[in-house]
Amino acid sequence: MDPNESKTATAAGALATVSENVDPFPHYCVALACMSGAAYAHYTMKNPTAAMVAGGIGLAMAYAGYSLQTNRVKQGYDLGAAASLGLLAATAPTAYRTRDPYHMVMTGVGGISAIGNMTKSYQVRYGTPRPIYVRSSSGR
Repeated sequence: MDPNESKTATAAGALATVSENVDPFPHYCVALACMSGAAYAHYTMKNPTAAMVAGGIGLAMAYAGYSLQTNRVKQGYDLGAAASLGLLAATAPTAYRTRDPYHMVMTGVGGISAIGNMTKSYQVRYGTPRPIYVRSSSGR
């Protein structure tokens, strides 16, 4: 039975349920992607500004994951949402303009991460959307 009132809340509830089961792992993955992107920007693109931005966002995401791991949930999701939006804002204009693979990938990672973190941040504050739990056919 779906505890949410609308289709949008149901979709967000499904995302929140997945997030509950896998966090803080996605935050560490985004941090690793940002750190890898920082190394790529520094060594291959010869762009120290992009490297600094990606590295800083990577550190913020790693700390967001650590905050979630140590039960500072609100702080973790808020920091993760801010870092994700920062990543999106830093890479989207260049991705749109140049279609550079680095910026395209980082824009996608930032967008997906922002949606997940903002959904969970909202859920932590207001209790909605409600997570969706599926019972097995054996009734357990």
